[in-house]
Amino acid sequence: MNKNNYYDKISQIYDQTRWLTESIADEVADFILDLVVATPKTSFLEPGVGTGLNVIPLVNTFARFMSDNVASRLLEVSFFRISETGFINSR
Repeated sequence: MNKNNYYDKISQIYDQTRWLTESIADEVADFILDLVVATPKTSFLEPGVGTGLNVIPLVNTFARFMSDNVASRLLEVSFFRISETGFINSR
């Protein structure tokens, strides 16, 4: 059974529909790191990762990075992007 949802259908243009620029993503990442007082032993869960575009500044900061998304196509893109960073403790 094919369970594609809206986000699967727009996966090719998803990043174009997001407003967060790379510099703002860096600012958001810094805010999150300060907020949770992240250390190299901290684990992080991103339940709506999308294509991973906005979490790239975060992944190498944590001991373990976990993500999920309701759209399987977006999740595939995020796994690819995160793997390109060289981070190996991602699920």
